[in-house]
Amino acid sequence: MLNEPESRQREHESRAEAPQASGSPRALLAADPRTVLTTIYVALALGVAVLAIVFYAVGPVAEGSVSRPLFRWMWLAAAALCTIGAGIVRGRLSGVVADGSSRRDRLFHHRRFPAAGGGSRAVHLPTGSTPARLVPGSSLVPGSAEPLAVVLVRVLWAPARREPDHRTEMVTQWLCGERVTVVEQGEGWIRARGQDGYVAWLPEAAVTPEPADDWLGTAAWSLGACIDRPHGRRAYLPWGARVRQPGEELLLPDGTTARALDPDVVVPAEGLVRRFPRDAGSIVATARSWIGVPYVWGGRTDTGCDCSGFVQAIYAVHGIMLPRDSRDQPEVGDRRPSAEISAGDLGEADLVFFAPERAGITHVAIATGGTRFIHCSSTRGAVSVDDLASESVLENLLRESVVCVTRPLSSSSASDPT
Repeated sequence: MLNEPESRQREHESRAEAPQASGSPRALLAADPRTVLTTIYVALALGVAVLAIVFYAVGPVAEGSVSRPLFRWMWLAAAALCTIGAGIVRGRLSGVVADGSSRRDRLFHHRRFPAAGGGSRAVHLPTGSTPARLVPGSSLVPGSAEPLAVVLVRVLWAPARREPDHRTEMVTQWLCGERVTVVEQGEGWIRARGQDGYVAWLPEAAVTPEPADDWLGTAAWSLGACIDRPHGRRAYLPWGARVRQPGEELLLPDGTTARALDPDVVVPAEGLVRRFPRDAGSIVATARSWIGVPYVWGGRTDTGCDCSGFVQAIYAVHGIMLPRDSRDQPEVGDRRPSAEISAGDLGEADLVFFAPERAGITHVAIATGGTRFIHCSSTRGAVSVDDLASESVLENLLRESVVCVTRPLSSSSASDPT
């Protein structure tokens, strides 16, 4: 499969807002078909139970014409139906907030947080809920267009979820020391916008309770550093994670210190420009260093990435910020449609975009020049090199599905090194 997560393929397609359930029985039935099943199971359970009681009290059981084992089976059936109904009710209630709207109504658009007049769109908490105060003095005011706070990711990397539930899809990752803007707070979860505009949910415990202002301009980048933490604990600081480096020791966002086993893989922000210049050959060399990194749905580190996460991570250290999703990435740099691209016409560090089903861009690769490129696909299972001139099944599919090529190096867009 070349496709990125389906939740990230559709974000530009217009979607009608899901109607909010009013809380009335009819509205709840319309909001979730599980309510219908719950009603049926509970009604059947009550019917069987009433029938069993009647049989026992005044009917054939009392007269001996119906066996007592059959009576017991009726009670077991009623209990089973009640249990099933209760399970559905429990699942239903876990997805309904206090104002009667379902969790489905709280889905967000992954790549861009809709703004009104350049600000952040307010997202209301359930009626009666009290947001935890992540930042002293902060609260979510219904109708407010102001973000709550800018905070730092305090864990090594945090899975960002589609919904505020650990069982839901990981749509991206936010890394240690990255700044995220809190736009909604709930019970144990925050909805945040990353520096690339990506919006998702993550546990409140994954971020610092202090604003991130003190980190501006002081962060050093990890290029995949093994670190020794207090009490002999060893950890891996993924590619792109940010820490402070006031001396030989590293200061992590959670306030603890660590020591890098190889200091050369922690680079001050100002040193990135010298180590990773904005030229095509350097970008291709950085991409090659990731060959073999496994494919991970929603990943964007050197321990696992998807196609657009790989491309975004490589370009970020070279000072170019790309959107998170392959569907948005063609917006950066000069763009050439496939009709203008001839065989062997790929320049180094060009981005090649694919739409295997012609339903929109779902895959991206970094060209190495000529007909070859580096990409991360679930079909290969890892970052690998392929060739548009090859005759393999995969490469034939890729060659036929090229929709455009862009040159991000022609863009003036630059990433914030912190």
